[in-house]
Amino acid sequence: MDLWLRNGVRLGWLVDPFNQQVWVHRPNAEPILLERPNELSDEEVLPGLTVDLHRIWRPR
Repeated sequence: MDLWLRNGVRLGWLVDPFNQQVWVHRPNAEPILLERPNELSDEEVLPGLTVDLHRIWRPR
């Protein structure tokens, strides 16, 4: 992810379906860990896009 950010990517979502986590990566910022979010969106980088994650998380 660091290589992509250094080469201009403005947003990276690293989805870990096994641990039901998402790491949010942005340039010049520490990654943010989200625990089992219901959805992903970012109006600044991807206006109008919302990714529903309910179907990829296994039931608890």
